[in-house]
Amino acid sequence: MLSGALVLGCVGEARAAVGAQPNGDDDVAGWADILREGSGQTVAFHAWGGDERINAFIAWAGAQARVLYGVQLRHVKLRDAAEPVALVAAERAAGNTRNGSADLVCVEGRNLSAMRQSGLLDGPVLNLLPGARRVARRDKPSTVMDRMVPLDGYAVPWRLAQLVFIHETRDGDEPPGSIPAMLEWALRHPGRLSHAGVRDANGLAFLEQALHELVSDKDLLRHPVAPPDFARASAPLWDWYDRLRPALWQGGKVFPSSQVQQRSLMKAGEIGLMASLDPSDAVVSIAAGTLPRSARAYVLDGGTVGHCSFVAVPFNAAHRAGALLVANFLLSPQAQARLTDPRYVGVPTVLAMDRLSPADYAYFDAVPRVPDLLSDAERGLPLLEPHVSWVDQIIEGWEKRCAA
Repeated sequence: MLSGALVLGCVGEARAAVGAQPNGDDDVAGWADILREGSGQTVAFHAWGGDERINAFIAWAGAQARVLYGVQLRHVKLRDAAEPVALVAAERAAGNTRNGSADLVCVEGRNLSAMRQSGLLDGPVLNLLPGARRVARRDKPSTVMDRMVPLDGYAVPWRLAQLVFIHETRDGDEPPGSIPAMLEWALRHPGRLSHAGVRDANGLAFLEQALHELVSDKDLLRHPVAPPDFARASAPLWDWYDRLRPALWQGGKVFPSSQVQQRSLMKAGEIGLMASLDPSDAVVSIAAGTLPRSARAYVLDGGTVGHCSFVAVPFNAAHRAGALLVANFLLSPQAQARLTDPRYVGVPTVLAMDRLSPADYAYFDAVPRVPDLLSDAERGLPLLEPHVSWVDQIIEGWEKRCAA
């Protein structure tokens, strides 16, 4: 188990490459021009600011980019992941096509699809980055395809997420291993299961997991869906959920607003089961004292949904070259190993281990092994999320039932 000091990084640190271009990046055609142009630029990186571990990682990455590339990274902390869509669209409407206020944005799901379809992204850019050659594509298709929509190089993967369930082992019985079993568990333990509302990524993933297990024809999830087809396909989901809701925390009348609140509920003994898109949530939160020491994470028997977070360059970025340098650093083994390190973040890497040199692999080999942290083998390959067209209809269906 991690100690609090370990989480704070007091027991060593993942190595950082400084003073030279990492991993032979300077031998890629055209990269030297981007290096020259980007040096000295200040990159405005618009990314959600609600996770202190990610905020600290971005600050660290900025320090490394400054030494490696001469780039200054400014983290513009977002309160809503949809903000970049509105910002860049407004700038285009105002005629600002060359001097945008965002140079790099963190996007995924509906927001990424909206920016891509509206022509708000520069690209393709992934093929310009030397680090792209290390990205896992075959075994981790979500790195190049977001919610079943090919990205065609318009976005750069940088971190993975996968749904896990955290249970309070002091409850004494085995936690449910499937969505149908979860209903039975909740009926035996009324009020002990909670999930966030579906405008929270964790709450949405909870319903997507249920849909994936309950839909009769899973191939439907791979394709765009019209409202009549959604109504038919989602009927088993809503039948299940309508039975589940009264057994949720507070009788399903209110829902936790965040993971912070859910952890507080479990720490206080009010709930015994919750969902999280952060595979390291239990280990890190126990070390931080925000979850009980008896909490453990696990995945369902048939696997769980997962997705990738991306960075992208707006079409009107004022500092495009600097943004590409930062995006490339996020793909470096140094940065990716630090993301996997539970002392800092603790999420799966987007890289393919078999594409790493021995020197590259050494960064990952230096990450401490934590007994209670789920391994890649224990998590299994994540299930792909439904096509992006399903998202709004899931949210609408839930809010008709549950939103105040």
